[in-house]
Amino acid sequence: MPLLRFLRRLFRAAAARPVLEGFNRIGRGTRFDGSLGLCSHVGDGCRLRAHVGRFSSLGHGVESVGETPVSIGNDCWVGNNVTFRGGPLTVHDGAAILAGAVVDGDVPPYAIVAGSPACVIGHRYDPATVATLLDVAWWDNTSAYYATTKGKNNR
Repeated sequence: MPLLRFLRRLFRAAAARPVLEGFNRIGRGTRFDGSLGLCSHVGDGCRLRAHVGRFSSLGHGVESVGETPVSIGNDCWVGNNVTFRGGPLTVHDGAAILAGAVVDGDVPPYAIVAGSPACVIGHRYDPATVATLLDVAWWDNTSAYYATTKGKNNR
């Protein structure tokens, strides 16, 4: 049965490999299972099953409890030591989750949440600006767009 053990290890290792879109960073000591969008990064010491959108930042010590992956949108910020628990959770585009929060429900677009359990304490922008940002969806540009426009406005 050594062949069977080898195949189990092989498939388990392949299933645990994250899918990275590019320009990503996964911190030291982090166990990440899922996908990471363009220019997104995960801090050190995280234990996370998630699908993270583009241009999102997850701090150190972030963890998800449960079998269901967390869905984190684009342009999100997650502070240090945040815990996601419960069933399927969605952190919508532009949300900010403050350090130490325990998230057990969906987070609305461009909301700021904090506490245990996490609740909305404010919004990053007024409703009209949020609607415009969601409509424009600037994060959906191709990676070639960001490579060709880099530095043009920074002269």
